[in-house]
Amino acid sequence: MHQVGCTTAFLLRHIGPAKHRCSPARARTALAKQPSYKMRRTTLLLLAAACTARLSLRKALTSPTTSRKVFKKVKRWSRRTTNRAEQLTATGLSELGGLLFAKDPHTDDHSLAANVKAGLATAVAVAPEALQFALIAGVHPLVGLGSTLVVGLNCALFGGRPGMVSGASATCALVVAPLGKTHPEAIPTAVISAGVTQMAVGLLRGGRLVRMLPHPVVLGFVNGLAVKVIVAQVDHFQFPHGTWLAGRALRGHSFLALLSFGVIEGAPRSLTKWAPAPLLAMLACLGASKGTPGVPLLRDVVGAEAFAGGAGALKYAFPAYTLRSWRLALPYAGELAAVGLLQSLLTLQLVDGLTRGNKYGRGRASRECRALGLGNLLSGLCGGVGGCGLLGQSLVNVSCGGTGRTSALAYVAFVLFGLVYCGQLLGSIPIGALVGLMLAVARHTFSWSSIRLLKDRRCSLLDALTIIGVSLLTVKKGLMVAVVVGICATALRFCWETANDLYSAHEEGVGRREIEMHGTLFFGSAAAFANHVAPTQKDRLYGKSWRRKVLRRTVVIDFQQCRVADASAVAAIDAACRAYGDLGVTLVLRHLSSDARTLLRAAAVYESRVLEENTEDPVYDVADDIPVPIKAEQVLANRAPRADTVVVKPPDRKTVVVPSLPAVCVFLLAVWKSEAMAASAK
Repeated sequence: MHQVGCTTAFLLRHIGPAKHRCSPARARTALAKQPSYKMRRTTLLLLAAACTARLSLRKALTSPTTSRKVFKKVKRWSRRTTNRAEQLTATGLSELGGLLFAKDPHTDDHSLAANVKAGLATAVAVAPEALQFALIAGVHPLVGLGSTLVVGLNCALFGGRPGMVSGASATCALVVAPLGKTHPEAIPTAVISAGVTQMAVGLLRGGRLVRMLPHPVVLGFVNGLAVKVIVAQVDHFQFPHGTWLAGRALRGHSFLALLSFGVIEGAPRSLTKWAPAPLLAMLACLGASKGTPGVPLLRDVVGAEAFAGGAGALKYAFPAYTLRSWRLALPYAGELAAVGLLQSLLTLQLVDGLTRGNKYGRGRASRECRALGLGNLLSGLCGGVGGCGLLGQSLVNVSCGGTGRTSALAYVAFVLFGLVYCGQLLGSIPIGALVGLMLAVARHTFSWSSIRLLKDRRCSLLDALTIIGVSLLTVKKGLMVAVVVGICATALRFCWETANDLYSAHEEGVGRREIEMHGTLFFGSAAAFANHVAPTQKDRLYGKSWRRKVLRRTVVIDFQQCRVADASAVAAIDAACRAYGDLGVTLVLRHLSSDARTLLRAAAVYESRVLEENTEDPVYDVADDIPVPIKAEQVLANRAPRADTVVVKPPDRKTVVVPSLPAVCVFLLAVWKSEAMAASAK
């Protein structure tokens, strides 16, 4: 203890101020007052560290050279630290500014601010349309906004094309409109069934089938859809329902519709650059409605309490329901799923073309189908009317810089904000303004290029009939019926034209005939193929002559320019083999693909055949529909890109090698001499 007190006194004497310096006795007394051993030990360690630091600093300051070096190092370290901090701050600010406001020149990917601005513009354009779509479907207008929220959020998070906008659409509203007039309680059931169907199509990767849609069918579909949108606006000239507007109210309603349409179509670019045209149209109609009393407003149609705003608006956007009327809902569910997928995938292709150079690459159709199906499933569970991809609104979003998922998420957020906090403003919108908005949507939906095609005769007569027929069927019978009929008619036309394109070139020689086929051999051209390769009169005479026992006659069918497409083609080739085999003629099948040879081995009855190597044979697959089982080793042996010639010999016939031309002449001379000697002997 005495040593500890001496050490403490020494430290206090050397490092403390003069008034704190003490003798060893006082040091021992002060240290003994510490409550524990650990405290005393800690005090000693701190005193030792302070003593060491002060002695080192005193030594550095007493030597001029050492002090200069120390101060230079401290100054250099301070300057470097300050510069590095400034660089990091500048870099962080530039990166943040680039993220918020800049545009990547290499990937054409817009900034976060541009995506949020595009989401705002899209929300302003979508909200009035969603209200009108709900009225077309026969449900509360806020249900359209609720369906837009659910479908748009799911497609924004899980969809296959960033920058694409989804929500309540005119297509889905027109499908469920007949059901809404008679049994509106069955609409959620139809939407749930449609969502399950769309998810199944996405899981089976059926989204890629949209690439097989004929262009005339698409043109007829969009034209008929535009006409149906215009026809659906006629009912909105009745208020209350069943009573047509007349007098001053009719004139004011018509004026607002024309004003909304004119502002959307005629707004200058300088204004639409900062505010979307639908927003300008709604504001203009809101101002004009003050001077046109008697025109119906949204709150007059469905009640003012629905547009009170706040959280109470959500109960109107997501109404209560009961799942029933499955038998009534299923027919509409199939059509709703089909037309929803069709419009979404067509929108995906269009957005792909507009954003081809960005970092997201090409859109994924099957993923979009799954996301749309999940959105419609949840929308039906929330009592909504469903939705799909929005073509016009996606164009607005992309043109404003919305190329990422942020724009779609911002669009959903702004729609939710408008539903909760802008209820009174939405309730003040005149119905005439929404009618004009739908007229503008119909104008942009209609394919005016189809009229130029028909006028300038830049398409065939069958294409023109397909466009007109699909458009009429869309208006009269429905969207799905029109699309199915158009696809079937176009497929039959394609099969007929492809079947007529099959032709052959024949070349006759001594004991040999070559047939070169051109075109596609499938079920539609199988009968024509049988006529092209049918045995000729010489082949039949050879089959009845005694020469078949001595000489060999060969028929070669070359498939270099002909594609064997399906099982009907293989059956037609097998029938030709049988016909020539019965006549004793050797049939050579040249330039067949490995898949076609495998199927012929499985279908043919002749076992004697010769395979010769040939590197010019094509490589493709054949649609297999033959019930004859094929062994695995046959497929593995013939799937390689190695080709050969199939020689089908007549059954149970002894084949003799064809002699050369001099040998044939000598043989014929010998036969003539023998017949002449026999005649002279008689």
